Amino acid sequence: MTIRIGLLPQVAAAHFVSHLHIMVLAALFPLLPAFLNVDYVALGLALSVFNIVTALVQAPMGFAVDRHGARRLLLLALALGSCSFLLIALLPGYTCLLVGMALAGVANA
Repeated sequence: MTIRIGLLPQVAAAHFVSHLHIMVLAALFPLLPAFLNVDYVALGLALSVFNIVTALVQAPMGFAVDRHGARRLLLLALALGSCSFLLIALLPGYTCLLVGMALAGVANA
């Protein structure tokens, strides 16, 4: 089994960004109810959307990695995750929050 040394830092950095994406909404919980005019149950639903989409998409993403290559999909996932949170930031609203969290779930998978 051959391990590329250069790939390990890339995967570690992507894993760090993945955890950052997972925790960003939870860190903003005290501020978001007043900003989005929603309650904590609605914010919990947004976190649930993220986790459910992640769970549903992980197996198909494994096949996509085998077909298209890990490096390419890793870069696409990082870009999609960044774009999803940029969408949430630029278009503040509960619907955009749900869409952005679903896209972030795909990126996390």
